[in-house]
Amino acid sequence: MRVILSRKGFDSGSGGCPSPLVSGEPLSLPIPSDHETPTTYGMLPRQMGALVESLTRGRRHHYTQKHWCHLDPDLDPLARPRRPGWRAGLGQVRAAQGHLHKQGVSPDDLFLFWGLFQPVEPSAGDSAWRYCGVREHRVFGWLQIGEVLPVGNQPQRWLQHYPWLDGHPHLHGDEWHPSNTVYIARKRLRLAACRTDVFLPERL
Repeated sequence: MRVILSRKGFDSGSGGCPSPLVSGEPLSLPIPSDHETPTTYGMLPRQMGALVESLTRGRRHHYTQKHWCHLDPDLDPLARPRRPGWRAGLGQVRAAQGHLHKQGVSPDDLFLFWGLFQPVEPSAGDSAWRYCGVREHRVFGWLQIGEVLPVGNQPQRWLQHYPWLDGHPHLHGDEWHPSNTVYIARKRLRLAACRTDVFLPERL
């Protein structure tokens, strides 16, 4: 088993600011999308829509609750309505997927997701927020690979066999590069026969 450290969520390049630490809990904000996806920020639970709208106000790009977001990795069973059998998933494409392929990433390998965070506090009412502390990097989630799906540009074919993946951005639309791949989580974490090799891609 290998461990892949994968940077995700808002930062200075994607989103323009850190994801929030709310009462010490990291809430990774999905990066914005410049095209339609199945999810807007306003659809997300735990006040994420209000957080995005408050924390990006006055910045180069202001995102509202109506903006589309790229909910990936999709780890939270409460983030969207789910079909029976749902499991977490991560999509990768082009250079990022090429790097994983060259490294031989396969079932039972473990993704650890990390990102840039900063504490926030309520400001001027229950639905407004502001930053109030020091930025830091944190691990906020994980996914152990159960299956690797070579989705390519034919997501509908895969949705026939995995209907509970409906809503994942990498199975939405048909404009994907042929390298489009989705990593599906195992049903149970397995840590037997661990190996110690860990590699750190620049950003996946």
